[in-house]
Amino acid sequence: MLSGYLGSAEQGEHILGIVRQVKAANPQAKYFCDPVMGHPEKGCIVAPGVAEFHVRPRFACQRYHCADLVELEILCEHAVNNVEEAVLAARELIAQGPQIVLVKHLARAGYSRDRFEMLLVTADEAWHISRPLVDFGMRQPVGVGDVTSGLLLVKLLQGATLQEALEHVTAAVYEIMVTTKAMQEYELQVVAAQDRIAKPEHYFSATKL
Repeated sequence: MLSGYLGSAEQGEHILGIVRQVKAANPQAKYFCDPVMGHPEKGCIVAPGVAEFHVRPRFACQRYHCADLVELEILCEHAVNNVEEAVLAARELIAQGPQIVLVKHLARAGYSRDRFEMLLVTADEAWHISRPLVDFGMRQPVGVGDVTSGLLLVKLLQGATLQEALEHVTAAVYEIMVTTKAMQEYELQVVAAQDRIAKPEHYFSATKL
């Protein structure tokens, strides 16, 4: 199960109800929560009550969780200024239930301002990866975080290791971005990039911290 943007806190309660029903029928079912609350350049973008819904203890039923820098700070209720603090913040969430946390956009907390950086964190491991930024000018495509979460869930369900999953997802999303820019489109060109999603032409190496 994968959930994303919520239009209201009430919608979130319904999603949790569905998750509980599925897990009651199949205790092995896995739930990936992508809160989609904000963006490092835009701040919090959700309706009133949604951020508060996510901040309240909701993690016990989650196997996987992800957050960009803004969302990580909202969930942990404190600032995150660098990679080390991001790892610790991810583990604060892990202590509440999830086994794996993806920090999908480190932004100003990353090592480099001219790279796109992510972390994949468990209680015992932390992996960092970066790729080149793709310049779309003033009009950035939307949905990059959504496709990142979806691809990561697929790789983990396929049995990939943390390193394998992070490396493939980073490369696959980069292929989508490059294809989208080459076609001068605003919507992510997932269909046009499908072969390169399956077998990326670029490779980025993850580093264990």
